[in-house]
Amino acid sequence: MKKNIFNNIKIAIVCLFFILILSIISILPASASENAFVHDSLNRKVAILPYNRIGIINPAAIKTFRFLEVKPENIVGVDSFSIKFYKDYLTTSTVNLGDFNNPNLEIILSLKIDLLILDQSFPINKLKDLEKFNINYFVYSTSAENYDTLISSLHNLSILVSKEEKYNLLYKDFIQIYEKKIRETSTIFKDKTALSIVWADKSIMVAGCDSYLAYMLALAGIKYSILEKGWVQISIETLLKLNPDFIIVATADLDKSYFSNPIFKSLKAYKNKKIYFFSKEDENILLQPSFDLWKGIYELLLKFTD
Repeated sequence: MKKNIFNNIKIAIVCLFFILILSIISILPASASENAFVHDSLNRKVAILPYNRIGIINPAAIKTFRFLEVKPENIVGVDSFSIKFYKDYLTTSTVNLGDFNNPNLEIILSLKIDLLILDQSFPINKLKDLEKFNINYFVYSTSAENYDTLISSLHNLSILVSKEEKYNLLYKDFIQIYEKKIRETSTIFKDKTALSIVWADKSIMVAGCDSYLAYMLALAGIKYSILEKGWVQISIETLLKLNPDFIIVATADLDKSYFSNPIFKSLKAYKNKKIYFFSKEDENILLQPSFDLWKGIYELLLKFTD
């Protein structure tokens, strides 16, 4: 009789133990129970793991890693631009993976990379090669679908490399503070128009309405002059018809004398001295979107208030 009672007590204790375990699991925060993966910019699921051999073919991602204080020792290879531009952050043993359009697949394979971070513009044929060799990759797009995805892409990349706590601090110090400041400028810029030029010669290449610069300007109440998406080629005559209040020349390589042509004198942006040419520093901040993008946009807007 006593033996049966003892056995029943043991069974009851075991049952209570399992009930306790299930209860703990049920109340775990979402980040612990659901974040076994994150979605990349192609909406693919990528596992959250302790990655120690990371390859990056995306300068904006490297810049973001620096903000997140990811150990450079965990980055084994980067693209040919970044290996020079971010040499003060990367280790001397970091390997050159090649350029954006033609990365060296043999080197990528030889490095035994456990996570390769790419941009959405990565060539499709090369992407298929990566999949063929089962190379784990995460697409971090610098061409956000809308303003919210600009933020969520940063967040997901942070989660992927177990830096969500650092992300939260950076979000408060950069995104939250400067988004508020940008929105406050809408009292000055409401219903003004702007256009971002990426190159100009006999015709003009502009960023479309789906560019993150257009999304950021919208926070300030500025209407983007182009309704087409992607990279849009327009004529000089079209620019004159659009006649934006502000022109942003989003490259440091276009000669400032371009707008000295008398044909542009009728432009509001020309007459009011509201044509701004990017410097190399602007390119780093505004063309490699990361946490400092919000501060950079705010400082750009201040230049148009002079």
